[in-house]
Amino acid sequence: MADDDAGGFAAFMATVGGDKPKQTEDKPKDEYHYEEEQEKEAMMKNYHHPMKQWFRQRPQLEAKYGAFPLFWQELKTWEPYREVLKAYIKFTEHGDDVEPAEKKENTRDKDKQKEDAATTKPAEEQPKKRRKSRWGDPVESGADGNGEKKRKKSRWAPTSSGASAMTGLLNQKQQQSVMLRAQLENINQKLKTVVMDAAMIEKDPNRSPSPPPQYDSNGKRTNTREVRMKAALEKRRRETIEELVKINPLFRPPADYARQKLHRKIYIPIRDFPSYNFIGLIIGPRGNTQKCMERETNCKIAIRGKGSVKEGSKGKKMNADENDDLHVLITGDREEDLDKAAKEVQSLLVPVDDTRNAHKQKQLRELALINGTLRDDDYCHICGEKGHRQWECPNRDAHRTCHVLLFLFCF
Repeated sequence: MADDDAGGFAAFMATVGGDKPKQTEDKPKDEYHYEEEQEKEAMMKNYHHPMKQWFRQRPQLEAKYGAFPLFWQELKTWEPYREVLKAYIKFTEHGDDVEPAEKKENTRDKDKQKEDAATTKPAEEQPKKRRKSRWGDPVESGADGNGEKKRKKSRWAPTSSGASAMTGLLNQKQQQSVMLRAQLENINQKLKTVVMDAAMIEKDPNRSPSPPPQYDSNGKRTNTREVRMKAALEKRRRETIEELVKINPLFRPPADYARQKLHRKIYIPIRDFPSYNFIGLIIGPRGNTQKCMERETNCKIAIRGKGSVKEGSKGKKMNADENDDLHVLITGDREEDLDKAAKEVQSLLVPVDDTRNAHKQKQLRELALINGTLRDDDYCHICGEKGHRQWECPNRDAHRTCHVLLFLFCF
């Protein structure tokens, strides 16, 4: 009996002390253990950000499993990681959240408890007896209009929420700046995972239809889902940064930010007037009209589209709008400059008869002056008539005799 008691006491002390029986045989070390650990870490790193966004959109998961780890390294020690990972993979494959059986059982238990409480609730509830304070009876203020007594204001009671206090401290521009900064951070995170997001959408059978494929000169597709998503995110990023700069001029944009130039297209009515030389009126002799408009409006004016470049010309560049109709592309930094340049270009796109087109006559005169074939219709300095030069004047001899007589008379 004593031996049994001693053995039981030793076993009890072993369990309290946390001693565990040592294994006599050591397990053989797996030679692929390191590779398996590396694969697990890579999977945790790739799944961390999208899983975190998915987890935060479901408050019931946060209430059940707690807060999601901030860094991917913490997933190694997070106990409910495997359950959350299974739910996330099921969501990505099926596209819907399946309510776990435990949650259903909990809701059933709660409903049953509510029914039992409703049946066992007494008809008349006894008011709770107020606990006596050792500091004496509290001083009560007068009653309000409804006859209810107001409770004394306590300095320990919560005054207002943090959000209302924050809105009181920040003005409207500062609140808008904070919201735009959060939006910019969200866009930057999406840009980092755009490849994974595009691949997930491609696997979805209920995705939206893709546009017709487009290819460049090398045969590479230029409008894949990844490219389109990245272009849309970069456009939103530029717009957000521009709004931040407008609100706060001291805001420093990221180092990789390049301000996007504004552009506008004005189509040339070449189909309605196929024989009219619109391009010549816009470019002018030796491109002087185009250069003059660019200097006056601070914009870059170029002609793009079908027919803008002669066929077979050397050094022809492949533009994205090469298959578009013939148009004038105006590029600038400000909307005011674009409006001014567009107004000048549109005035040249109205067909006018050559005999009444002062702009074209001015261009022809300038071209003749450049080529050295200009014939000025100046007036003669001797007779004051038009149509002949000074040395061809018929009154030249009489004018010379008059000058000689005047010279002799003076002497």
